[in-house]
Amino acid sequence: ETFCYADIQIPDNETCYFQQISDHWRHIKGLTDVQVSQWIQKDQIDLLIEPGTGHTADHRLRVFTLKPAPLQISFYPTSLEMTTIDYRVTDFCLDPTSSEPSKENLLHMELAVCYFPLTSAPPVVPLPVTSSGYFTFASFNNLAKLNPDVIQTWSLILQKIPDSQLFLKCKAFNSKQTQKEWKVVFQNHGIPEERLLFSGFSPNSYSHLMVYQQVDIVLDPFPYNGQITTCEALWMGRPVIALRGNKNFSRVAASFLTAVGLQECIADTMNDYIDRAILLTQQPNHLSVLSNTLRERMNDSILCNGKQYMELLEAHYRTIWKECCLRHDENYVILNP
Repeated sequence: ETFCYADIQIPDNETCYFQQISDHWRHIKGLTDVQVSQWIQKDQIDLLIEPGTGHTADHRLRVFTLKPAPLQISFYPTSLEMTTIDYRVTDFCLDPTSSEPSKENLLHMELAVCYFPLTSAPPVVPLPVTSSGYFTFASFNNLAKLNPDVIQTWSLILQKIPDSQLFLKCKAFNSKQTQKEWKVVFQNHGIPEERLLFSGFSPNSYSHLMVYQQVDIVLDPFPYNGQITTCEALWMGRPVIALRGNKNFSRVAASFLTAVGLQECIADTMNDYIDRAILLTQQPNHLSVLSNTLRERMNDSILCNGKQYMELLEAHYRTIWKECCLRHDENYVILNP
């Protein structure tokens, strides 16, 4: 039985969809954390889920500090550093058993999250290099992720592959001034402006995905990987080169690539990252096969199988709930063990 506590100022179509499929819908906008906590207790919630908003704007994490439910579970990709969060959903790529300690218990799934692709997405088309004769690399990530190490690494790739281009797309590039500034950034790394392409905000998801048809290989930033952008690229048949870092937020792309059997695109060092990008350009037939089969691979993997994912997740919920019952805390009335 599902209860949704919605702290939403302006509902949209997604809000209406979730409201329709939820058993109970609670509007909590304007309520204090104590009031929300009391409502949760009154509803006798067993598992309270933090859906991954974490420390972003307008969060309600303070509700979790009041511990209104016996089990509290986070989907935030890193530790929230809160002792009142019992579990964090993750996978063995993001959080190997030998990784850094976490305040929460780790609930290891086969994959931490699922991707729901646009059902009416544009088709996968042949790689543009087959007609242009030169490779176009791309990143559609927020500029905040493009740090000096990323810029240097991408510039070295361009230098080693003659006539190749780099296509950068994000909302910030609506500004011609921003484009000009980033041309200077890459010029300082030996990349002339004619080898750079820019695109700004797309009016809808379909037109945004269409732009992937103009690129051959996607370069993932590090240490903060792309998430939706990585999945979008794969869905549009474009391999993604990613660097596996030493923190969970820097292993997100590796998690996705592992799920679709694309370990050959996962690098462990910056030099390895460069080598793997170059190797793909030297294997045009292999690259073409990858492009043509990526969407099928995703469809066949748990990455895009929400039903399988939820069945596994709910089995985990049942397991940790039984363990909670065995630890029975007298502060709670535990129902339906």
